[in-house]
Amino acid sequence: MALAALIVLVGASGALGYWSAQANVQAAAATARTGVIQSASPAGLVNTYSATAQRFAGSITLQNTGSRTASYAVALVATSATQATLPAAIGVAAAPVASAAACTATAPLSGAQTGAASSFTATGVLAAGASVILCLQTSMTASATSTYAGSSASLVLRGRLEYAPSDTWRVAGADIALTQGVAAAPPAPTMACTDNNGWGIDLRFTESATAGDIHYRLFLARESSPGARVPFTAASAPNPWWPVVQISPGSSSLQTYLAAPNGGKGNTWLFVERSATGASGPWTQVASGRFRTEDSAQGLRTWCGWK
Repeated sequence: MALAALIVLVGASGALGYWSAQANVQAAAATARTGVIQSASPAGLVNTYSATAQRFAGSITLQNTGSRTASYAVALVATSATQATLPAAIGVAAAPVASAAACTATAPLSGAQTGAASSFTATGVLAAGASVILCLQTSMTASATSTYAGSSASLVLRGRLEYAPSDTWRVAGADIALTQGVAAAPPAPTMACTDNNGWGIDLRFTESATAGDIHYRLFLARESSPGARVPFTAASAPNPWWPVVQISPGSSSLQTYLAAPNGGKGNTWLFVERSATGASGPWTQVASGRFRTEDSAQGLRTWCGWK
């Protein structure tokens, strides 16, 4: 009796990153003998979490080419980490979807099996000749990207079909290596700041590149959680010839930040990211600055530096 299994990992496209890999597994089971032929390409998959990239997704297609029903198990297991608790901070959710294209980082998953990358297994049943597309989503919280900044974890993805509770009737694919990292902590402040007597501040950064379709985007964050960033729109947007961010205590954007769950008054980070290829990115952080907001008898005020 011949049994075979095909396991394919297909990366989901999108701004937040994707996985793409492929493993083919063939096995033959006979009386008192089993065999496995397997291959995988590529060997490693990499994605990096940050304050602005906290979710990733990939889909796995399992096909049962055997002659009887089998149960399947897809496991995501940590093998090492630069911080031992990092894998437990990476959330995992998995559920069948209609197509690989339907598997995105933000797609709702009906009946998802959930857990953490420290040890996760999704299970199900496949009839002979049937297949399933399983969407896997991984995520980290904003605070976790700050806590584990600069860390990484090595994981393996393992797929298996079991036709009966015996090693003779199990076929498995080769481990597929995954490396999940967290962006490094923000650098020391690089922006020069000018006070306007509490009525506003100008934070200036150095810009030497003027060629290309240059765009900037801004983020604010509390001193204690630089990874939990809130998008910010300056009253006067910076440009390559005027690389200045102006922040007024009365601006609606600052008020939005102050009221945000990750915002608030006090010591504050400003981060500047740049894209040289238009508003769609990719984005690179080019500057960071520090300022603070304080209440006064005259109302809210903004000042350079921290206190």
